[in-house]
Amino acid sequence: FEASIEQDILKVGDSHNSNDPYFKALEDSLLTVYKVDSVQQLPFNYKGFQMKEGERISSGIYSAHQDGLFRIFAKQNSFSQIIAFVNPFTAVKNLSMALTGTDFASYAAFQRQAESYRFLMAQKMNDLQIKYVSNHTTTSADKHSRVDKKMWKSIPDFRFEPLTIAETLQAELNSLIALFGWVLVLFSFIHVLSKRLQAI
Repeated sequence: FEASIEQDILKVGDSHNSNDPYFKALEDSLLTVYKVDSVQQLPFNYKGFQMKEGERISSGIYSAHQDGLFRIFAKQNSFSQIIAFVNPFTAVKNLSMALTGTDFASYAAFQRQAESYRFLMAQKMNDLQIKYVSNHTTTSADKHSRVDKKMWKSIPDFRFEPLTIAETLQAELNSLIALFGWVLVLFSFIHVLSKRLQAI
């Protein structure tokens, strides 16, 4: 999974590689637009700009690969839902996991929300670097390479929004139908058995 992401990033543009063709072209176009000779002369922090663009590219690639992986997981989990029609304990397990937020749908929702938050936080940090960090800093020890700690307070805390009951039951609809079917079978069996016992 990680190797595939890395290969795709190398094909599109690697912001960590100063000789990457995509980012070299980006740098040249900015120098032309602003009519300057070096990135140090740009009116904003170039490294922050480069990292922001790199984050946009890598995050898009990561999300595409993650969605592909989730589709594979969903197919695997659909087998468990089919088994619920054969084994009622599987239906109970699936519904129990769903209602306690430990099922695949809840896991996928958490992963997507966490990645979205990570991306927005990274881009916020890149924006702070673009706006407030000097182009002439050479080390992280330089006071001009830092932003005021108040800036970090502008980044909200991560808050996971769990799936609603309706979304949870929708994700486990097959297990719900299977469990309902097993309940009907059980009541039918009890009804038939009670008539036979009365007849005896």
